[in-house]
Amino acid sequence: MKTIKLLSLLLLLCAGFNAFAQNDDEDDAPRKVRVNRRNGVCPVLYLGLSTGLNNESGIMGFNIDLPLNKKLSLGAGFGEGTWGAKAYSEVRYYITERCHRGWALGAGITYASGSNNFKQTLETINGKEKVTLNLHPQDNVFFALYRFWSLGREYNRIYANIGYSVPFHDARYKVIYGDPLTQSTSDGLRSLSPGGLVVGAGISFGIHEKRR
Repeated sequence: MKTIKLLSLLLLLCAGFNAFAQNDDEDDAPRKVRVNRRNGVCPVLYLGLSTGLNNESGIMGFNIDLPLNKKLSLGAGFGEGTWGAKAYSEVRYYITERCHRGWALGAGITYASGSNNFKQTLETINGKEKVTLNLHPQDNVFFALYRFWSLGREYNRIYANIGYSVPFHDARYKVIYGDPLTQSTSDGLRSLSPGGLVVGAGISFGIHEKRR
């Protein structure tokens, strides 16, 4: 049920972003030219923010996207997730050549730091009690499909993405104070770790090289 709701939300976001982009194009047709050819080049760097479920840079993260050419870019970022601090690196392939807009495919690796001395009241084999846990670091590989739209009259973008994240190993933790957790509590705790469906959205601001 949660997956269906998230997919529905993503489709609504895509529809809204697409309608916004189309209306903006109709109101200001020359905008595309400025985005693509202002100073003769596309942005040399994008800085942005993103959020989402299993988002590569966490619940709220900072992102950097470095274009290598019209088709490829390298991405990286960091933020805070459900399993501690989170960071990622990514290679992205743009299917279209419109200044890193339109559809793109991405693949990369994420790292979640985990957390030491994580205190929470949880269900144990002897009932509910306050326990202290160490959440071990988690590595994942992810794949995603992106859709980018221009924002405003300059070089900025908004985007939505959907994909899947696969952990290199099962999420691990250690109870350092308290009784052992029940199986259902353990499963619920592991569900907080990175992995599974990826749904995200974000904004990025293009930076141009200044010309003399």
